[in-house]
Amino acid sequence: MPMLDALTKFVRPGAPSPDLSDIIIVVVRYFGGVLLGAGGLVRAYSDTVSQTLASAKFLTRERLARYAVDAPIAQVGRWENELRAAGVEVLGTDYGPASATLRLAVPDQQDAREQFLTRLASITSGEASPTELEPSWVDVSRR
Repeated sequence: MPMLDALTKFVRPGAPSPDLSDIIIVVVRYFGGVLLGAGGLVRAYSDTVSQTLASAKFLTRERLARYAVDAPIAQVGRWENELRAAGVEVLGTDYGPASATLRLAVPDQQDAREQFLTRLASITSGEASPTELEPSWVDVSRR
């Protein structure tokens, strides 16, 4: 119970409330027993969980809207560079004999998708016609 209590009360820096999921914590006790007493054991278990969580690396699972955009070979480098600078996640570029296909992702939120499409139209002078792909979930590292 002390471990579960410490786990459920932990709030990541920058998070508004406890939001941990998909987590397991195991504490192995080599020494303790009667010498620590009940209060000492409670502190040992809860402190271990708190210290571990304070130094943990967290992943946030985000749903991304994905797009494929065909680009002329002469323009693909510039488009990719400007999209990256605009905060668009470039998942990869597939080159063909006459053109390349950029695989892109943005947060799966209406305003983010609209901003992406507006930015893409601006960067490509309206040349690009993105194909929307299936959204996907990705784990993003947060500290």
